[in-house]
Amino acid sequence: MALVAFSAVYGVFVVNLVDLGLPLGSWYHVFLGAVYFCPSITIIIASGWRSWSLAAALGILISLMNDLLYGPISNMLSLHVYDLAEWFAWQLGLHGSSASWTFQGGLIKFTMTSTIMGVSIYARLVAMFLLFAIWWRNTHSRRRGLLASRALRPLEEVLTRT
Repeated sequence: MALVAFSAVYGVFVVNLVDLGLPLGSWYHVFLGAVYFCPSITIIIASGWRSWSLAAALGILISLMNDLLYGPISNMLSLHVYDLAEWFAWQLGLHGSSASWTFQGGLIKFTMTSTIMGVSIYARLVAMFLLFAIWWRNTHSRRRGLLASRALRPLEEVLTRT
């Protein structure tokens, strides 16, 4: 639970402060993605690859803290004042093909629309919960119940193939 709290605080404050003012040009979103997963490196170092799903889930949580709280943090710091109802509606995909900014992933660039952003947020939420469930099942395999059931095994097998 402490790791989840740390990841949320890191995502809200560290990543949003980086996101609000770091000029990195065409590689900006590649750098931001690396920043999302930096804390996860310590989990892999401390417990090995057996905790890969926890590390990935926490990195996704950090990315969600950035995408869901960038506007409010910006307003709190008076860096850019957003109408938060409209801002959240755009983030959650409710403004359709309305474009707001350009994804800059080095060699990959595209216009980010509200729909793409919303789908990205919902997909990351699902992935995060599945990864937490896989981690929980792996670390608590002696327990039986919903998370220890066979429902997640096919997904886990696909994700852990080498």
